[in-house]
Amino acid sequence: MLIIGAALIIIGVSVGILALFRVQEAREFSRPYPVQTRTGTNFVMRVLETSVGKVDTGFVVIVYMRLENPNPFGFEVRRNRFVLAGEGRGDFFRPSIMGTQDELIKLPANGVLEREMLSYTVPDDAIEGTLGLRIGRNYTILIKQRGTFGGKLRPGEFRSFHRPSW
Repeated sequence: MLIIGAALIIIGVSVGILALFRVQEAREFSRPYPVQTRTGTNFVMRVLETSVGKVDTGFVVIVYMRLENPNPFGFEVRRNRFVLAGEGRGDFFRPSIMGTQDELIKLPANGVLEREMLSYTVPDDAIEGTLGLRIGRNYTILIKQRGTFGGKLRPGEFRSFHRPSW
């Protein structure tokens, strides 16, 4: 009985520590980032979720974010200012502006966009390394850690993540 009790305590502590690490990683992933545009206007960006899916030409990476405008005036941010950067030299991906994605993201005065989407098409080899989302001049947010995604998706299949370890 003593051995079973000790084993259960060790398992419980291990699961608790793992849960704490995952919660901390998710908090860091979705923390708010103050961004300044080239014209000096400030807004706050927070990554909510990242989805990855397989398509014929490679992968689609979708980043869902929350944007907050603390200013008493509305303004627009170009979608292509949010660049997905890969690990290799010259691995920079601009968001798609086809379909329902407009080139400009319109932030209302003192307003919030709860779930804005950025969609990127990346080749197969880009998904194996790290991926970071560059926002403004000050920040690159780690979207995906190196080598943690097996890439075993069928075409048309998507998975969502709330932390950079896929």
